[in-house]
Amino acid sequence: KLACSDKTGIPRTTLHTILKRNGQLPYSKRRERRANMPVSVAHETRSEIPVPPHPSQSKSAEGVLNNQRSKIVTGGSLQGVIYPSRAKVPEENLPSLTKETTYEVTVPESVLEPSDGSITMGCVINGKRNTIKIPEGLQKDDTFTFTRTHSETGKVFTSTLRSLPEMDIVQSKPIIWSSVTYDFYKKSADQQAMGNAVGKLTQEAQAKILEQVVEHRCNACLGLSFNVTTDSSGESGNRKLIIVTAHGTPCVVVSTATASSNNDAAGKPQPFG
Repeated sequence: KLACSDKTGIPRTTLHTILKRNGQLPYSKRRERRANMPVSVAHETRSEIPVPPHPSQSKSAEGVLNNQRSKIVTGGSLQGVIYPSRAKVPEENLPSLTKETTYEVTVPESVLEPSDGSITMGCVINGKRNTIKIPEGLQKDDTFTFTRTHSETGKVFTSTLRSLPEMDIVQSKPIIWSSVTYDFYKKSADQQAMGNAVGKLTQEAQAKILEQVVEHRCNACLGLSFNVTTDSSGESGNRKLIIVTAHGTPCVVVSTATASSNNDAAGKPQPFG
């Protein structure tokens, strides 16, 4: 026996079909609740992302990086045992992040009268122009000294190899890592620029590695490796994500001749590792 509607006498299943065909079927309570729920609009999300330049503009890597939505650079070290050093390396021979160097300069001939402390002059240090103030009372042909602080990460040996030619490892420390993440919006036509940007991100990941090597009081990073992960999301894949990670082992290395002389003076070291 079919269940019928109280008003029409028509079976409910048949009435359901008729109303559905005529477009008169009311929404159920569940559908009404779903219809009242807030709906996210895609263009509202895209409005927060910088509009990319016209394709006719330069597609350099710098252009890609200037359109990034966010940038995160992180780094750290993994837990591990620090082996004792096989040879003592003086601290002053290891690179530093805050190396102080004193320079001596001569006041140029254009300064005819004694300086009042506000006159400046230019000088070139390691190929870069610097502006310094001339101390009060000094004039042309007088000399004075000043100090600058700089990083010595450029003195760190880096290699994907496990050892360096003519160098011995006297100490190794736990593995260090770094990660650079770029999230930006770009047109699919700029895939080449995206590839060029990876090179810049890799350099930044290495820079973070070098910084940590110096903080660990080492002068080399061996077994260095990089990994690049890319992802596209959003409409037509216009939202790009690039993650470059690096890791390696910070070490203290000395020349083979130095290591041999230290071994002869202190006796043959015990093997480790």
